[in-house]
Order: sequence, then C-alpha cells, then structure tokens
Amino acid sequence: MRNGTPELPQALLIRLAEIGNTSDFGALASCFGDYPSLRDGQMMRQRPDYWYTVADKLSDQELIGLIKSLTMAEVTLPNFRAGSVAPVIFLYRRLGERNTVEMNPLADWILSHTHNDYLPWGCSNHGATSIAEYQDLCHRISERKADVQATEQARHSEATVRKAVKATQDLPGAIRRKDAKAILALRRRGADVTAVGPDGKSALQLAEKSGSEVILKALTEPLTV
Repeated sequence: MRNGTPELPQALLIRLAEIGNTSDFGALASCFGDYPSLRDGQMMRQRPDYWYTVADKLSDQELIGLIKSLTMAEVTLPNFRAGSVAPVIFLYRRLGERNTVEMNPLADWILSHTHNDYLPWGCSNHGATSIAEYQDLCHRISERKADVQATEQARHSEATVRKAVKATQDLPGAIRRKDAKAILALRRRGADVTAVGPDGKSALQLAEKSGSEVILKALTEPLTV
C-alpha cells in the first residue's frame, strides 16, 4: 500500500479475470487470502482514476472477467461492499468507452448477480435483474413522475384561479376605500378589472365614478414586479 492506496499486483488482476471468466467464484476468498493487506476491502472504495488505470492494463476479456469477479466480491466477501464508488462502475464505464464489445450482455449479467443498487452504471438500477426489467421500471417511474407533475400543475392552476376569483371579489371594496396599494396587490393576484360585480358595475366603472385619478391609475397602469 502506498500513501494509503492499495496496490493491486498484476498477478492478482489476472487471477481475478480468470475467476470471472470461468465463473469459479468460490475461489475469490482464497484468492484474496494471499494478499492480507487487501482483505479489509479498502481496494473497493478507490477514486475512479484508480480503476481507469487498472482497466487500461487489461484486455477486453480480462476486464470483463475482472468486472464479474468484483461484482461477486461485493456479494460474497466481508467488507467489500462499495455502493456508489464500486469499482465495477468505473471498470464497466471504461470498457464501454472502448466501443469494442457489446455491453448489454455484461450489464444483464451484472444486474442478475449484484446486490448493489448502483451497478453497473453508477445510478440506481431500481432493483432490476435485467436490462429489460430496468427499462420497464424506468418507464413506470417516468409515468408516475409525469402523473405527479400533472396533478401538481392542476392544483397550482386551481389555486391560481381561486386566488384570482377572490381578488376580483375584493377589488370593489378596495376601490371604495380608495386603497391604491390594495388594488395593486389584488391585481397581482389576478383580479379582473373588467369583471362585472353583483351591482352590475366593473371595477373600472367604480374607479371612474370615484373621481380619483390615483385609484384609476392603480387599476389601469401596467403592473411592475
């Protein structure tokens, strides 16, 4: 270990790749048994650049095997859980950047074996066990969000209409009191100055009847923020 960063011998990486490619995951514990400094699982919680460097040392097939082994290491080995900083996320990402292999089969494999909600993409997999299931879950979540948004928009619109109706109803009283500030406040809430009240007169007509230029201006001048 150098400066608190665990060193992964190339021999270990190759062995993990072999285990992943042969699905001999029962050998994982003994594999790490040869490296006491790595048994605490700290290697699983390194920065992305650390794993990008590791990935760049391996062929595509070796990298696939390593990804599978580290996926299973999280599941089976004590202290190896890594959550959102799991190495599989960064190794999978680096492999995808190469554009040399089809990624979906590997993603399907990871999803069907992992207990980590962040694998393989670094965002929630929603507990899916396959890409098809993940896509279905994402679609359902998107629909639910759209429903919630539509409901909230409807509530907001209804509240806005209610405020505007109430403001319109209160406007004649403010005019009679010759309260310019109240008139402006009611207009900002959506009061309709042209609406006809129970007495058959609109707010504008009431203002004209009051003979107050201040009140008339409060009803007709453009509103400022």
